[in-house]
Amino acid sequence: MIEDRILEAESVARHILGSQFGASGAELLPKEDARTNYVVEAVTGHGPVVLRMGPAAEAKARFERERCVTARVRDEGIPAPEVMCSGESAGWAYMILRRMPGRPATNHPRRLEILNEAARAAATQIHRIRTIGFGFDFSLDGMPCGKGESTWAGWLIGVLGADRRLEFLRLHGIISDRQFGRLLETLQAVEEWSYPPVLNHGDLRLKNLLVDETGKILGMVDWERCVSAIGPHWDLGIALHDLGVDEKEAFLDGYGLSPDEVLRLVPVWRLFNALNYFPAVRRRVGSGSAEALARIRNRFRGALDLYAVGD
Repeated sequence: MIEDRILEAESVARHILGSQFGASGAELLPKEDARTNYVVEAVTGHGPVVLRMGPAAEAKARFERERCVTARVRDEGIPAPEVMCSGESAGWAYMILRRMPGRPATNHPRRLEILNEAARAAATQIHRIRTIGFGFDFSLDGMPCGKGESTWAGWLIGVLGADRRLEFLRLHGIISDRQFGRLLETLQAVEEWSYPPVLNHGDLRLKNLLVDETGKILGMVDWERCVSAIGPHWDLGIALHDLGVDEKEAFLDGYGLSPDEVLRLVPVWRLFNALNYFPAVRRRVGSGSAEALARIRNRFRGALDLYAVGD
């Protein structure tokens, strides 16, 4: 967003905080740039809150789905944010959450234990929550917060455009022809899956785990990208992609996957990682940054992987 849009968002935010909590004069602490969403923290008479806003046409349904999901996972004992209220004001959809204690676990000295604990929670709680429909627009039992695609392939191919995403990555040299063939082969196998869908957090990374000084997880936040998918592999592909080797092993051990199971499932995680990288590649293609594309290309070619020496 340009500066005028940010000023507009701040004005609407003050109106919302004033109408909901009588806190229009509260100090606003920006938490996210306003190109897509406007996110601020503020202290009100009801305690510290996080106000998230976005253009109503794009964000209203997404916020409603997130409200449904966080309510359900809290019922399951998962430490997720409490949505205090939501609505629409001056063309902006908004959601106000009670700010959770703790700090992001990204650089915590006990992050291996944190990853292990987060993976156990995913395996035993999050990924056991059944969903209705496939994709980002879905429902939960008793909570009709979306429609979703009726079939897994209908979402994976028809909505997400997984085959087209892979072709885009190949066209711009991010993946080689050989990699494209392997990923496409994996996609064709995954497309045939016929299991029921389950909840995936959508961004299960250290930055979205709030912890205390001892490393205890106090909150799992940012459910905005939650998705209804077959199995946990959407989450695992995202959770693993920016971790070091020791961190990956800690997470997978917490999830309860054996070394043999990991070898069998790695192609699926690579596929979902590639599909999730598509928006970043598209942005960099649009910006014309050859160096940024080269860095992503190196990642996909395994240039920084010092362990894989080939069979």
